[in-house]
Amino acid sequence: CVFCKPGFGKIIRVRSPENILEEIKLLQKDYNINVIHFLDEVMLGGAKKNVTKFCEYVLSKYNGRPNFYWMGNTNSRMLDSNTIKLMKRAGCIKIAFGVESGSAEILKDMRKNNDLLQLKGLVKTCYDNGVGVYFNMSTNTFNETQSTLKESEDYLKYFSKFHFHEPIRFHFLVPIL
Repeated sequence: CVFCKPGFGKIIRVRSPENILEEIKLLQKDYNINVIHFLDEVMLGGAKKNVTKFCEYVLSKYNGRPNFYWMGNTNSRMLDSNTIKLMKRAGCIKIAFGVESGSAEILKDMRKNNDLLQLKGLVKTCYDNGVGVYFNMSTNTFNETQSTLKESEDYLKYFSKFHFHEPIRFHFLVPIL
């Protein structure tokens, strides 16, 4: 997207499920941790296959009942209903979706390929399976208008029926030259 700037280059180093789980076990042993928040821009390397491999590995090592919970950030195009159900079984309790805007025009300006309709279905799947959701939104883009802000407002109103427990987070974009 136009507002992201990778801090350490453009190559993503994806850690193996084995490596991640070993670190989680270390945190559990040393600090009695039972909730993990993956703070990647896109959870576990961003590809559906990475999330799936992690979940399947966790389930295999804990006989289908992991002893920790986890959450992370992602984009809706990285997931589908089956992946969300698998994530829940593997201990996922919350997903933060980078929605950015409810306006297709603004998403196009941002070069975000978000499918706003697909996201509605994913949120319902999360809700039905007990996975919490919150959104990261962006505002203050160059072409934003009252009309595009209203589109975002109307889009977000749809989700009020899912009783979010965490507020939607708005990030104000500030150009840095």
